[in-house]
Amino acid sequence: MALRMKISVRPAKRDGEAKVIFDGPLDREHIAISSEDVTLTFVARDIYSTASNQRYTIQLSVDELATILDVDDDSEDGASEAGDGANAAE
Repeated sequence: MALRMKISVRPAKRDGEAKVIFDGPLDREHIAISSEDVTLTFVARDIYSTASNQRYTIQLSVDELATILDVDDDSEDGASEAGDGANAAE
């Protein structure tokens, strides 16, 4: 079963519209797992040029994955607090 992954970006220093740069299945070929980390690699649209793509790599340590998986289960609004992910770096 393929999982869908959606990635959007928007300006960090000003209000701006989010642009979806990736919306597709997350396949095994995108994932590399080692004893130290999990790496996601995928090709997504460029935010400026419609004719270009960029290869993105996200590397998460075991501790970072544990933090993601250990989101406060007591919060019923946990998913809505996360939003669309566009503010993750704020």
